[in-house]
Amino acid sequence: MSIVAEVVAGAALSAFFDKLFDKFSSSDLLKTFRKENFDADLKKWESMLLKIQLVLDDAEEKQLTSRLVKIWLDELEDLAYDVDDILDEFATEALRRQLNPEPKSDFVKQMRSKIEGIDRRLQEIVEEKKDLELRENTGRRTITKTSRPPSTSLVNESRTYGRDEDKMKIVKLLLESSDAQLSVIPIVGMGGLGKTTLAQLVYKDDEVSRHFQLKAWVCVSEDFDNLRLTKEILHSTSESWTELCKPFEFGAQGSKIVVTTRNDDVSSIMGTTPPYKLKELSRDACLRVFTHHALDATDFSEYPELKKYGQEIVDRCKGAPLAAKALGGLLRSKHDPCEWEDVLNSKIWDIPEDKSSIFSVLRLSYNYLPSHLKRCFAYCSLFPKDYEFQERELVLLWMAEGLIQETKAKKPMEDLGGDYFRDLLNRSFFQQSSSYESLFVMHDLMNDLAMWAAGDLCCRLEDQLGGSKQFEISTKVRHFLILNIQTIASISLMKMCI
Repeated sequence: MSIVAEVVAGAALSAFFDKLFDKFSSSDLLKTFRKENFDADLKKWESMLLKIQLVLDDAEEKQLTSRLVKIWLDELEDLAYDVDDILDEFATEALRRQLNPEPKSDFVKQMRSKIEGIDRRLQEIVEEKKDLELRENTGRRTITKTSRPPSTSLVNESRTYGRDEDKMKIVKLLLESSDAQLSVIPIVGMGGLGKTTLAQLVYKDDEVSRHFQLKAWVCVSEDFDNLRLTKEILHSTSESWTELCKPFEFGAQGSKIVVTTRNDDVSSIMGTTPPYKLKELSRDACLRVFTHHALDATDFSEYPELKKYGQEIVDRCKGAPLAAKALGGLLRSKHDPCEWEDVLNSKIWDIPEDKSSIFSVLRLSYNYLPSHLKRCFAYCSLFPKDYEFQERELVLLWMAEGLIQETKAKKPMEDLGGDYFRDLLNRSFFQQSSSYESLFVMHDLMNDLAMWAAGDLCCRLEDQLGGSKQFEISTKVRHFLILNIQTIASISLMKMCI
C-alpha cells in the first residue's frame, strides 16, 4: 500500500483537542470528577494534551514522510476519542445524578479501570513524542490560522474556460443525422477534467433542446446495475417514463446518449461511436480558472507579486479545472506571497499517487483547510457518490456530531454551520447540483478525498441487492452508515443524457 492511503491521522486533531479542552473546563464535569477523586487525572490529561497540541502542526507535516510519526498520530487520535468517550460518560452521570442523587454502584469501579488505561496510554504517547523530534508550533504556517474567507455568491458551474470547442464538437455529434436507431457517445477522461460540466453545457444547449423532444439526465452507480439504473431513469422522468421508453422499445432513429466516464473499458462496451477523448485545459484556460477562484479576476494584473507563484501552481494542476478550482479556493482572499510560496513548496506534491495526478492537488487543498473544516469535510465521507444534499441537512448533522465550535461572539450554532458550509463551497469541496439550485453534491474525487481524510473514523457500507460479501470494519470507526438499495436511488459515476 502506498503512503497516500495511510497519511490520514492528525489532520484535524487540533480542532478535536479544542473540543476536549472545552469539556475539561466544564464546571459540572469537574464537579463530578472531583466528587469521585478523579479531578487530578483530569488536570493531568489537560496539561499533557496541551503540550502535545503544540507539536501537531509539525507532526502533520512529518507524517507525510515518516512512518513512525504516522503511527504515533494514529495512536494519539484513537486515545483522544477514548478520552472524549470517558468525558461523555461522566457528563451523562452528572445529568443522571441531577434526577437521582444516588450514585450508580458500579460507576466508580468502571471509570477507575478506564481512567487508569488512559493514564498509561497517554504517558506512553508523551514518551514516544520525545523520540520523534517534533517542533512546537512557531506560527510560520499562517495559512491555516487565517480567518475564513468571506462568503461570496455561488460559483456558476456553467462559467467555464477553454471548453467552447469541446462543446461544439459534442453538439455536432448529437445533431448529425444517423441511420442508427440509437447512438452512444462516450466522453472519456481522467477525474477532474470537467467531463460532467461539459455534459451539462451540452445538455442545456439551445440547439440540443430544440432538436430532441425529450431529454433526461441520469446518474449511474459505479457497480453498473440494471435495476438501479431503471429506478434512476424512473426517478428522473416520473410520468414521462412511458414516453422515455418508446425510443428504446421501437428503435426510433436519432436517439442519442452521452456517457461520461473515466474508464476506457466502459466506453468500449457502451459506445457506438469512437470515444471523445477530453484533454487537459490549456495553460491559459487553467490559469483563468485559478485566478477566477483565487482572486476573482482573469489575470494577475492587480497582483503582480503573486504571478510567479500562481503560474507555477497552475502548472502543477496539469490542466485539470477541478485542481485549479480547489487551489484557487484555498488561496482565495490570501494576497501574501509567502502563503502562496508555502503552497508551492509543500511536501504533499512529492508523495506517490495511486489515483491520478490531480489527487495530490486535492490533498494539498485539504491539508491547508482550517482544522475545524477538516473534521466537517471528512464527515462527508459518509455520503455516497453523487448524493445530493441540502445545506441545512448537512449543518444539522454537523451540529448533532458536535463538529461546530462555539465562538466568543455566541453566534447561533446553525449560523456558524452555514459559515462552515459556504467556506467549503467557496473552496470547491462542494458544488451546486445540476438538478436544483438548493441541492449540492461532491465531485467524485472530492468524495474519494473525504474517504481518505476520514480514514478509519467513518465507515459507509452499501447493500448490493442482498449480496453476501463480507466486510471488515475497523475497531476505530466512530461514524457508521449503511445504505440499502432504496436509499441510494440517486448515486452515481457516469452521467447520461438523452
